[in-house]
Amino acid sequence: MALTFRQNAIKVARQANKSLAAIDAVLSRVVAEVTYSSVTIQVTQAETEIEEIYETGLAVTIRHRDFLIEAADYAFAGLDGGALKKPEIDDEIVVTLDDGPATFRVVPNNERPYRRSDRYGFVYRVHSKEVII
Repeated sequence: MALTFRQNAIKVARQANKSLAAIDAVLSRVVAEVTYSSVTIQVTQAETEIEEIYETGLAVTIRHRDFLIEAADYAFAGLDGGALKKPEIDDEIVVTLDDGPATFRVVPNNERPYRRSDRYGFVYRVHSKEVII
């Protein structure tokens, strides 16, 4: 059976995401400092810069660590029977970097904590900041 256009688009998006130096991560849904569910996934690291200019004329560049995450991976077994979810503020992403494990908390970039990374919404670009403990 031939793949539909949509199925081919999903396949290409997944292959592209995995080929961009994807790394293992643990994605957790955290509500009121309580971790409800975690899932091990693969993510691709990215970065977004935002420049803010204050009334005093001071310009500050803020860098968000972004992660490209397949929408299909954003499901948590303990919540709603594993139904797909969208990224929410305070979700946690734990990755292993050169100097050990690092925890990132999902934060809004302007108004939303994520945006679609592709035309069809198969990949989320999730904005985060590192949590230093």
